[in-house]
Amino acid sequence: MGFVPPVRRPIAVFEIVAMPFSAEQSRDENSHAAKADDHNGHADGLGGLIGEFKEYASYFVSARWDGVKLSIRQVVLYTILGLLGLCVIAAFLATAVVLLLDGVAGGLGVLFGGRLWLGNLVVGVVILGLLAGGTILGMKRFKAKSRQKTVEKYESRKHQQRTRFGCDLHQRTGG
Repeated sequence: MGFVPPVRRPIAVFEIVAMPFSAEQSRDENSHAAKADDHNGHADGLGGLIGEFKEYASYFVSARWDGVKLSIRQVVLYTILGLLGLCVIAAFLATAVVLLLDGVAGGLGVLFGGRLWLGNLVVGVVILGLLAGGTILGMKRFKAKSRQKTVEKYESRKHQQRTRFGCDLHQRTGG
């Protein structure tokens, strides 16, 4: 014969029983509480309406706050994905540039009679020279454009002064 597990019985069983009214408790108090709640459990009166309004307002604010949190989470997620995408693109570009320049340097090294170091040196100097020249040219153009905008701004203001007052600041001061 096989193993038979013992029967488990609860140690104690508790039952909740509704207690009848006590002598100290008035049936009027209970009937008043029953009048405050109708048969569906809805509260009557101003207190019930205020409680209901509070609950609905709390629900509304909670829903709005959850919407704001969701929007913030989405912005953070898309920002992270965008930055990750930029990093991937930058890595691809950097790899492509390194491979291109290494190929050019290797080709020049073969042209210089197998002197790979000379090909690397020439490519490095040319690239650095192009970067330096581009930076200098860009700065000069930026400064010239900025100066031109400033001159145009003050010429426009002088014209407005002449139109409005009959003369400009320099004419008034004798400058």
